Amino acid sequence: MIEVSDHWAPKPLDSEVFAGARRAIVESWLAAIPRCRLQLVKRPQAAVGGFSLFLGSSVPANEWLARVDFADLDSLFEADVPGLFRERGGSSADVVDSMVLVCTHGKRDRCCAKFGMALFNAAAKVSDAVWQTTHLGGHRFAATALVLPVGMSYGRLQPEDARTWLDAEAQGEIFDLAKTRGRNAYSKHVQAAELLVLEQLGRREHGALRFVAEEAIADGRWRVTFQEGSREISVEVGRDETGDECLGSCGDESPRAVVNLVRAR
Repeated sequence: MIEVSDHWAPKPLDSEVFAGARRAIVESWLAAIPRCRLQLVKRPQAAVGGFSLFLGSSVPANEWLARVDFADLDSLFEADVPGLFRERGGSSADVVDSMVLVCTHGKRDRCCAKFGMALFNAAAKVSDAVWQTTHLGGHRFAATALVLPVGMSYGRLQPEDARTWLDAEAQGEIFDLAKTRGRNAYSKHVQAAELLVLEQLGRREHGALRFVAEEAIADGRWRVTFQEGSREISVEVGRDETGDECLGSCGDESPRAVVNLVRAR
């Protein structure tokens, strides 16, 4: 995550801050770090001057978040970012307890500006860990948000949810399973399965389940196994294409079919 207060293009790497050789530098960083994603972040209350780079991992049992500050952009783009990542930010980085990213990327989709800004404004009054960010995926779920380093993704959050949501996360709990999209370190099948099992068990703690395995089985279904304490729990999930239609984006003119992952019968 790179702190960029200037204009964000619809695609982050097209932003002016990455003009010239800088884009290739960032692309080399992303290529050198497996399963890496770039987010641009900003917040009005951030200190003026300097640039911050945030590095982190949401892999269960290896969750961490670190921050490295640079005096100027040249210093940032001269840094060995993959090296900093391998060192968990290096000795010059400060450990960050948590970050909450709210998508406000109106240049990508106006849903994100319309609903995301309202959520950000409400959440920023509750916690100074809240940042605006570029697109998180899923326009139709706006307002969307991501909690780091746990990597829990939310959708359809409302401004009035802000305090209860952030209080739950501060206690290491999922806020509302109906508004939870899943853990970003997992495949979509494991995300859906985890939420189904948590609902079945009546659990909300982030560490309640440990992922064990996922297996593709017949007819487009998957069997996912978790461990809760000393016992293993398996659940089968499959595609449900009979749901309602909805607009995928605020810019769409017609609705499209929704495909959900549900418990297989």
